[in-house]
Amino acid sequence: MAVVERKKIPLAPEVVEEISRFSENVKSMQGGTMDPNDFKKFRLNNGVYGIRNETDRHMIRIKCPHGIITADQLDAVAEVTEKYTRLKLGHVTTRQAI
Repeated sequence: MAVVERKKIPLAPEVVEEISRFSENVKSMQGGTMDPNDFKKFRLNNGVYGIRNETDRHMIRIKCPHGIITADQLDAVAEVTEKYTRLKLGHVTTRQAI
């Protein structure tokens, strides 16, 4: 796959805040200062789902508000999918999510 140069577009402030909050909660959970059940609720509300019988693998649901995704965003999803998934496959749903 050819690597395409992309114009870097800054993330929206609310996206930066979501990423920061997720990172802080992961650190709290790992540091033992967050209750595992509270983290599980937070994780599920943010689209990170455990895989049955797997302790270190997760399914990530990517939000596509109003079912809209740009070509650059879809390219980025493809790159992440190829890099991090075992079968190098993603699943596109009819419910505006990947």
